[in-house]
Amino acid sequence: MKENQELRLELEAIKSASTSLLADVQNKIANAEDKITEKAIDKTLTIIQQVKTWISIAAVLISGIFILGSLLGYKNLSETLTATFNDKVTRWMRFDDPESGGRKALDELRTEAIINAYMIRLARNYSSVSESLFPLNGPEEKRLLDILQTPTTRYSEFSDALTIIVKNRGPFRLALSEDDVGKKIASLLSADGISPDKRGLVLERLKGDAALLPYSKLFLNDEDQNIYVRMAAFENVKMFDSEMAIEFAEKNIGKIKPGLKGDLVLYLAKESEQYEPALHYVRELIDLKPDYWQSSVLELVSRLGETLPSTVNPSAYKLADLFIQVVELGGKIDISDERFGPKRIALQLDGAYSMLKKPGRLLNDPALIKAIITKRDSSIDWLAKSTDFFQISDQGILLTTLIVKLGDKASIETWNQSILTNKDVLGDVWLRTQNLPGGKQLMATWRDKETGVIHTDSVSQVSQLADMDFNLSFDERLLESLSYDYRSPADLL
Repeated sequence: MKENQELRLELEAIKSASTSLLADVQNKIANAEDKITEKAIDKTLTIIQQVKTWISIAAVLISGIFILGSLLGYKNLSETLTATFNDKVTRWMRFDDPESGGRKALDELRTEAIINAYMIRLARNYSSVSESLFPLNGPEEKRLLDILQTPTTRYSEFSDALTIIVKNRGPFRLALSEDDVGKKIASLLSADGISPDKRGLVLERLKGDAALLPYSKLFLNDEDQNIYVRMAAFENVKMFDSEMAIEFAEKNIGKIKPGLKGDLVLYLAKESEQYEPALHYVRELIDLKPDYWQSSVLELVSRLGETLPSTVNPSAYKLADLFIQVVELGGKIDISDERFGPKRIALQLDGAYSMLKKPGRLLNDPALIKAIITKRDSSIDWLAKSTDFFQISDQGILLTTLIVKLGDKASIETWNQSILTNKDVLGDVWLRTQNLPGGKQLMATWRDKETGVIHTDSVSQVSQLADMDFNLSFDERLLESLSYDYRSPADLL
């Protein structure tokens, strides 16, 4: 019993020392970071809870040892357990040792607290219209660079730190230039142990920085690199070396993943007026019908419209073949569903939408409109489909109308036996589609040359589409207001 009493006193002394050590740790943590965030505090309490758990385990062990000691009377077991517990807590709480559990937990806590604090500052800065810069002082910038250069930094923290540094560089930094910060970040691309995800993120966030060019060229044709890293490198190379970028696109367009082809075909269309790869890709999507293929088709075709220069070159009319794919499927230019945001001019197909950022380049070009309409034979069904494609309405109100100027050989016949030629019509013919009891029908409106009376009738037949000229009538200011690409400050983060 005397031996058990001594053991009890010894273990109570250890417990008291552990409690004292816990209080000391709490004081150190309280003084470690004055501006710690609420989330960081939660993590601190987790560290403290781990110590409390060890003390609770010790209390259970003490009770167990008392029972074993009274029943079995062997002291060696209690001494071993006491030493193990003491060593475990001491090693975990050795904060001057980079490998200790406590030091690692506090380092992780400190990094997350710093990142969270900067991200809050960044969000507040961008929510203020009067602020356009996010300034960092030298020590702050160095601290963030240290986080980026630490191999064990988690991806989320790496991403946030990179975002903060990029925003700090400001919107007025010279395009395609490089600086010391850019060089330091670019050097991470060749660092040992950097993951493909982090490497791709650096290439994406610093897009256009000249410091990335040597690394981007190195990665571009390295087939051992992750394909997403190579595509991020492609985005940088094409800003400096179009020949190398075109060569890469032409070489890889046939073997790259389908989900990545869009960027390559768009680049080839814009830089070298090669629309055939885009057409082949659209047909591939329509034939294979992968998940969300409608959205993929619309996005590609709508973005191809942006490749048109303000003055369209004749070769750009190859783009008509791509719009025809949408017309044949029953797609059209329409107003987007306001349930998903502000109304915008968009391509629509089977409920899928893709915004047209520069619809004027399509709607204002009579030659391109004619190229789309006359790509097929002079059938009434095709003219009705293509008319409906260009017909934009909002809550039943027409915003655009297709206008036809008849040539000497062209004619339009209506259900009431009217035959419209340029000899019978004063001015132009207005075409539109209308939902009638028998289904959607093509309607023509014209003014009789002899009587001046305006007539409207359903179209039954057309002849010589190629001898007709087409253009759209619309309110430019109204459509401009529906194509404004607005982004809130929060979208820029």
